[in-house]
Amino acid sequence: MYLFLTSCEKGLELFQEKDLLERPTSKRCAECHENIYNQFKESRHAMSWISPEFKRGSESCSKEKCLSCHAPYEITINEKPKLRDVHRENGVVACHFRDSTKSMHGPYDVFSPPHPSTQDLTYTKAEICVQDAIKKRTNNGKWLARIKTVSNVICLRKKET
Repeated sequence: MYLFLTSCEKGLELFQEKDLLERPTSKRCAECHENIYNQFKESRHAMSWISPEFKRGSESCSKEKCLSCHAPYEITINEKPKLRDVHRENGVVACHFRDSTKSMHGPYDVFSPPHPSTQDLTYTKAEICVQDAIKKRTNNGKWLARIKTVSNVICLRKKET
């Protein structure tokens, strides 16, 4: 059998899994990133749509102003996110997938043939995890400090080897 590649880009397309280019669920990501998924599934980020506190505070998801932060379509700094239409209980892809690049974004420059990956240094700062609505609700900075600590653990852990 002979394999002829016209470019490196075409060669990478052979290894890409097309469903990973269309906002996969976090369970799909877990197929390769099991350790990260296991940490994520117990986090506040994973529970943001289904937690009893959110259900109570949003009056069973009826307060519109709460919804898009708890089930964002895509996260960007200093912009209120749009509400995700599907998989609202599933947070990880909202934080890492970008429509503009059709790739997963994170703090590292990695080679990842199943899906495109883009190094994005905003993931080295807690601001990616803290939106304006949360900043306004701090208790003398204590809640904000806790969120920054949580985001550093979730988003900035060491790379898996």
